[in-house]
Amino acid sequence: MCDTFVAMQNYTANKSIIFAKNSDREPDEVHELIHYPTKEYEEGERVKCTYIEIPQVRKTYEVILAKPFWIWGCEMGVNEKGVVIGNEAIFTKIAYEKENGLIGMDLIRLSLERSETSDMAVEVIADLLNKYGQGGACGYRDKKMKYHNSFLIADFNSAKVMECYGREWAVKEIKDAYSISNCISIEDDYDHNSDNFGEYAKSKNWISSEGIKGYERLNPKKVYTSHFLTHFSGAKKRRNRSFELMDKEKGKLDVLNITNILRDHFPGKSSQVVNFCSSCLAKVFVSDVLNEVSKRNKKYHPSYGSNADICMHAANSIIRKSQTTGSMIVELTKDKKILIYATGTSAPCISIFKPLFLGYKMIPTENYHTGKFYDEKSVWWKHEKFHRLFLTNYKKFIEEYSHERNELEKEFINESTKFVTKNAKLKYYTKDEIYKFSLSCFKGAQDFTDKWIEKLSKIKGRKIFFYTNYWNKLSRRNRLL
Repeated sequence: MCDTFVAMQNYTANKSIIFAKNSDREPDEVHELIHYPTKEYEEGERVKCTYIEIPQVRKTYEVILAKPFWIWGCEMGVNEKGVVIGNEAIFTKIAYEKENGLIGMDLIRLSLERSETSDMAVEVIADLLNKYGQGGACGYRDKKMKYHNSFLIADFNSAKVMECYGREWAVKEIKDAYSISNCISIEDDYDHNSDNFGEYAKSKNWISSEGIKGYERLNPKKVYTSHFLTHFSGAKKRRNRSFELMDKEKGKLDVLNITNILRDHFPGKSSQVVNFCSSCLAKVFVSDVLNEVSKRNKKYHPSYGSNADICMHAANSIIRKSQTTGSMIVELTKDKKILIYATGTSAPCISIFKPLFLGYKMIPTENYHTGKFYDEKSVWWKHEKFHRLFLTNYKKFIEEYSHERNELEKEFINESTKFVTKNAKLKYYTKDEIYKFSLSCFKGAQDFTDKWIEKLSKIKGRKIFFYTNYWNKLSRRNRLL
């Protein structure tokens, strides 16, 4: 479960385009920040993606990717040309292909490495989809997890949503603000589509050869949506919520506003969770959830959140098993500069967005590929130690922590804009100085986290029986305990 959104120039304060995504995955699935420089290849070389090998192109562009550690592709990323892409799982009635192909995350990386504009990105995805299809397990431990994909694609001048239903696809141009989640969003308002668009629906007699009665064009949302999985993903609520929050700040949106949207917890009680749990008799945690909901006050706690939260918190192994494991924001300025902010860690509500810049041999994470067990050298795992400590003291410390975090993050963001702003009063920075600045932000964020780890380690946290046991089980499995 994820959320990806973009604010176009008429929504932002400085007429930039701002892209953002929360990647929601399994709660202990390590999310890496990785940098790959531009590279040239010999004719005939091949590239091994997550499941299959395909021909490599002669040259790939420099990219920064945010990705699950075990997957070749990525959940979101940006290239040196200012093309940025994020994907969403969408659940359709179209059968999954039996043979492995390219998963959505492979399609993102391949497109970023090969595209100069959003239009080219669409062409790359369409061509690869036609040749190889989208197929293969997308879950880390849950190998039954398969899905089709929706992509949000932006560059300095435009943005578009591309939804892929099996090997069919449709594209819609974006003019204002737009959000995608785990649901089909395109109706009969698409601007482009594949040559085979609607063939699957016709083969199943879902539509006639003339289309749908009462409609001039095929409506993929009405025809292809798998309603059960889409409903319980909470996608509609999350998507509407991100639209609502962007609309509130229309014309004033900046990176700081966007961080708040990525940290949003849906207001109101988690009735969907309780009702569904009761119906499926998930007694292992129903009593715990009911107890928490009954005591709920204005202070949010992750134990009784829901799948409607943009900032997603895992709480059990049945339906609240997704966790926001990484977040990224990319600002594409009107003077063609790229500003990247990423957490490199889970739970954006207790993470810090740190600046990254393209054009260097490495990024501050130093391409450190980590594994499935706790490793103190890993940015992601070091924060995970803090995350799990914080869960037992969330209500007590979230306000204090957020205030301190916001001050540090604001400093990072304000300083980073100086490197790309054309202002005669500012000094000109060398590439070495910019890299050192980014490195200092990562170090400053880690020092801040270490301070909180030391503080929380001395405090006995509050236990919520089933919820605490769930996270303790994960910690033992990850060798954090």
